[in-house]
Amino acid sequence: MSGLVVLLELARRMGGHSGPGWEQAAAVGSGWQPSVGSVADGLRAHLEGNPAIADTLWWLVSRFIVPVHERIAYSKLPEFTFRFRWEDGLLRFYDLGVGRFPLAGIRWDPLASLTLDLGLWDETHQPDWPAALTERGAAFADEALT
Repeated sequence: MSGLVVLLELARRMGGHSGPGWEQAAAVGSGWQPSVGSVADGLRAHLEGNPAIADTLWWLVSRFIVPVHERIAYSKLPEFTFRFRWEDGLLRFYDLGVGRFPLAGIRWDPLASLTLDLGLWDETHQPDWPAALTERGAAFADEALT
């Protein structure tokens, strides 16, 4: 939720800026990611329909996260190494173990720390189940995934 708040606030603040330097910086994109300006424009257009928070999260994920990961993976992986892919309009997850392509450890630690600090989960100190969603985490999951 904090990430969504930051993105919404960034898009709001961008609306009040102009000038050649600002426009040039906002237009910088790549073959992998669109510019921050085009993301903000798209987000503002999306929000005109007064979507639910879950719809906005899905809109962001389905346009700026999943497709980018798919494009990058398709461009450089020689064999099937996906942890997820689209099948029949749904995301299907695959358990490929952690052999040749380990889980994204460089992202795992910061995400675990951030979500713990946000109170979305807590340690249980039980060997078979070391962590569990808090009430806040369960509410977030319910809102975001339904």
